[in-house]
Amino acid sequence: MVDRLRTLSEEEIELLIEGTPQEQATLLWLAVCRTYRFVAEFAAEVLRERFLSFRVGLDYDAFDVFFETKEEWNPELAAIRPSTRAKLRQVLFRIMREAGIISPSDEIRRTLLTPRLESLIPPADLRWLPGADERAGAA
Repeated sequence: MVDRLRTLSEEEIELLIEGTPQEQATLLWLAVCRTYRFVAEFAAEVLRERFLSFRVGLDYDAFDVFFETKEEWNPELAAIRPSTRAKLRQVLFRIMREAGIISPSDEIRRTLLTPRLESLIPPADLRWLPGADERAGAA
């Protein structure tokens, strides 16, 4: 948790303390993405792309296909045992639900940003928040 919090700016930490529950959840999701490259790539390549193509249902198969694609290029991922991979998948889905990125029924949700939260997030980080980058005009 400390590593994740270190990725937040002073202003983001202040908003994490004083913000609404949704602002807090969004900031914590950003911290996870900033800390773990695999999660950031999953958010940008799977969540964002599925959301933009109106395929908002997310299941474990989507994770498995993404993982298999990444393990072809990453020996560390290829060495992970199936039980560890299943645990990673389970934890990632729990984090996404808690952050409001996906619904309890595993549908990708559009991220709604308050003006104060949007003003703090670097445009490049918006790609990890489904639907947020098209509103802000980022690519």
